[in-house]
Amino acid sequence: MTGRAFGRAFGPLQHASRADSTSSQQEFEEDGGDDRGDEISTSVGNGNGYGGVGVLPSHPRYREEGRLINVEEGNLVLSREGEPRLGEISNSQLLKILEFGVNANMCTDLEVNTILWKCLGYRFVDGEWNNEMCFPNWKEKYPTPPDFIGMQRIYSKEIDNPSLKANQALCKTIPVHAKQSLKDNLRSYGFTGFKLADLTPNKTRRAQSCNWLLYYRDNLFGKTIEDLINEKEERRVKEEEERRKREEEGGEEPWSPPVNPVV
Repeated sequence: MTGRAFGRAFGPLQHASRADSTSSQQEFEEDGGDDRGDEISTSVGNGNGYGGVGVLPSHPRYREEGRLINVEEGNLVLSREGEPRLGEISNSQLLKILEFGVNANMCTDLEVNTILWKCLGYRFVDGEWNNEMCFPNWKEKYPTPPDFIGMQRIYSKEIDNPSLKANQALCKTIPVHAKQSLKDNLRSYGFTGFKLADLTPNKTRRAQSCNWLLYYRDNLFGKTIEDLINEKEERRVKEEEERRKREEEGGEEPWSPPVNPVV
């Protein structure tokens, strides 16, 4: 990571992204909380991953017992158990999360969440999610893995607000320099973003989740908490030297967004 990347690490959500997510929430509440673009069915391959079998997203054990349908069918590289793997956050996987082009219905909401949970440090052991490997500041705020997508796809404030807030908290951890990673990394695959008119809360949150996964893959994957703490201290020393130099030269202190570190 460079500059203030981990000092903001997990830094502020871009105002436009937060506004889009919030405005989408408000628009759908005005429509009665019904996501017209996310029709729910019970067929295998449906974005919610009901599959007609097993517990539903409203069930308290859905995180642990919900079917990973696309994993079962060989469409997705993912396992609940173990450490996160690069294959689980490859560009081809991200395109499935985005449901871009031919990748529609290749990654359910539960599968998106499961990838995020593993990368944040939650571990599935003996049928339960634990937080022993989570980033410290994240674990303090979310001791149990939150739903970042809104798996019930019911967008009333009472039901959806926790998912909306969790997704916003995740986005706030992306430093400014990594805000456009999604387009930069996936442009060669033909992905140029979504039209505002086509966005639903589900699509918005999937895109924001992919952007975080890219940041994680490029800056955090494979590093221990100790590694990240050492990097943060090195940046602090460097920034302090730059500050003293600016003061000697009479320069102004540059503005930086609010810091929301994970360590």
